[in-house]
Amino acid sequence: MSVKKISNDAEWQSLPEEGFIFNQFGGKDPRRLAVDNKLHRASCRQRKMMNLAVPKLYSDNLNEMLDYLKRKVGEENKDWSRCSFCF
Repeated sequence: MSVKKISNDAEWQSLPEEGFIFNQFGGKDPRRLAVDNKLHRASCRQRKMMNLAVPKLYSDNLNEMLDYLKRKVGEENKDWSRCSFCF
């Protein structure tokens, strides 16, 4: 599977606990990008607090997700970061 945008609640609710979810808050403040844009394991305890108000991406393959994030979002720990609870 490649990286997929989660576009509705049915897709969100049906995601398995295996795989990876990226919360893409976006924004322009470079001091906030790595804080707000987070990659989580789908089994992360933070998932219960997530909703679709923030765009989400999903992949069942970590390497595919990392490649996508590097190409489309930017540099790890600058433009996005991994969740400290689940990574």
